[in-house]
Amino acid sequence: MSEALTQYRALERRLIHTRWINGGYGSDAEDGLLELMDEVWWRLSDDERHALNHECPRSLVRSAPQAPAGHCTDVDVFSAPGMAVRVGSVA
Repeated sequence: MSEALTQYRALERRLIHTRWINGGYGSDAEDGLLELMDEVWWRLSDDERHALNHECPRSLVRSAPQAPAGHCTDVDVFSAPGMAVRVGSVA
């Protein structure tokens, strides 16, 4: 694992925690982390970026029991009335 990939994974974990603390709503801290992640993204190899693009995002690691195979539901974000649950697909 490259240094950039190690750093990207650490930023992912911080992003999940930051989103959890803020109840899934955007924050300045989240914006800063996303900017750092973007910078690190371009230091990753093509293979590393390809692998990351084809895995379920870390914030979506737990699949909902009712979700179809290959789908993950963002359970790390609190839902509020009128807020749709974010769902991603795994290729």
